[in-house]
Amino acid sequence: MAEFSKVTIGDSDLYIYVEEQTDKGRQLVVNRGILHQKVTDVWRAAASIFSPDLVLDIGCGYGDVLFSTKYHENARIVGIEANKEFDCCLVKSKNEHMNSKQIELKYSLGQQDLTGLKCRKLLFRMNLQGNEEEGLKALETLSKSCEGVVGIVDFNSIYLEENGTNIDNFLAYVKAHYKVFIIKSTKKLINLQPLTLPILKRTLKKPYIITDLLLVSNVNLVTLLGYKKSIDYLDRGQYYLNE
Repeated sequence: MAEFSKVTIGDSDLYIYVEEQTDKGRQLVVNRGILHQKVTDVWRAAASIFSPDLVLDIGCGYGDVLFSTKYHENARIVGIEANKEFDCCLVKSKNEHMNSKQIELKYSLGQQDLTGLKCRKLLFRMNLQGNEEEGLKALETLSKSCEGVVGIVDFNSIYLEENGTNIDNFLAYVKAHYKVFIIKSTKKLINLQPLTLPILKRTLKKPYIITDLLLVSNVNLVTLLGYKKSIDYLDRGQYYLNE
């Protein structure tokens, strides 16, 4: 029988359950429940300041981002994870979260899973191990129907290419539907023009790109989250800073 470890998320009073025997479980124990601080910080800020009425964490794993914050009492919260090995921990973490009655867990993503979902303000996160293009297209109709959207998307050029994704076409698709920012850190966003893989490699100085994209339906939402366009001439308006 699997043994669960209770992991407090950072310096909060929130926590998740993990199987410490797994690689990801061990990483979460060592890193105090936060694998990507910048993602968790932006997610928490959006949950608090943007105050979404629908929250989707697609590819939520152990729920280290999903359960890292409290949500508005009227928000509908959905965690989606295809890997059933996370199920027992997810259920246990959900049942002990302060918003437990508002949280649903699903184990796939498709149009059938999104049917009937409506909202004014959508907050979503997506980590699909290279299937992000398919995931965003499944989300497109819902996203277009919302007044405001804030999304965080995992971007791993290795996984995307292994999945047969044309990365520049993918970036063009994302840019056609959202205002797109690279989450350089909790304090810094980069608004690349043009947004292409060669420009990403040159900007981040890497032969392959593993980062996170912040997608918003309106650039004013970046301001709402506390970021301001840098006034430094050398930044050329590309950098948004959160002081």
